[in-house]
Amino acid sequence: MLPPLEVDLNAFRESEADLYTNRLKTELSDECTYLVPAPLDPELARQLNVLAAAVFRVIGCKDVARVDFRLDKHNHNRPYILEINPLPGLTPNFSDLCYEAEAYGWTYEQLINAIVDTAAVRLGLIESQPRPAGAD
Repeated sequence: MLPPLEVDLNAFRESEADLYTNRLKTELSDECTYLVPAPLDPELARQLNVLAAAVFRVIGCKDVARVDFRLDKHNHNRPYILEINPLPGLTPNFSDLCYEAEAYGWTYEQLINAIVDTAAVRLGLIESQPRPAGAD
């Protein structure tokens, strides 16, 4: 699991209706603030990891995916799964997964290699590899 990422929507409550819109991701990306790792209670972070792993398995994802949640601030931050993206963006300095990998201590190359190595192990093309430097 990579560290959780939170999109700070405070500056866009009016214009984007408190949603992480495509306009925010593209046209306003330079003004957007990403908190990674997200400032979450450790127990909530653990719960999100458990939910993300369960969704990953149930959907049948392979190698990499991104699970997006919305926390209900009016109900003790109860998490709701918004979507699972089995083909998350990998554009450096733009895609959420790249920001998370950077916070984890990985370079872009380490992220890509980790995804490729995971697929190669799954397909029996290589034996299991040690985790890249910077990984916990």
